[in-house]
Amino acid sequence: MLCVGNTPLIYSSYVGNDVAIGILIRSFRRLGLNINHMNADRQTALLVAASRGFLECAALLATDGRADVTLRDPATGRTAEDWARARGCSTPEVLPFAVMSAQVSSRLVSCQ
Repeated sequence: MLCVGNTPLIYSSYVGNDVAIGILIRSFRRLGLNINHMNADRQTALLVAASRGFLECAALLATDGRADVTLRDPATGRTAEDWARARGCSTPEVLPFAVMSAQVSSRLVSCQ
């Protein structure tokens, strides 16, 4: 997991530390930092959490952090929702990703 460009948020996502993620989200929001920062592997905190099966962390990032749920893992092409489903999560468990994705899609359609 030693990757250039990892932030404390990405490290917290990697180990599934939802408490740290909650604290960091508030700090990121207050300071105007980019929740969707990508490391050298083009991974965001949300993609890391979802790909490692830390659904609670991923849901926090998607809902409270408003992380971009449409970003795709460059190695697999999966979104956070795709990763969660691949890890065996059910539809109610991936609802935060689906809702956020629908909101993003509706904003894109209304802008055209």
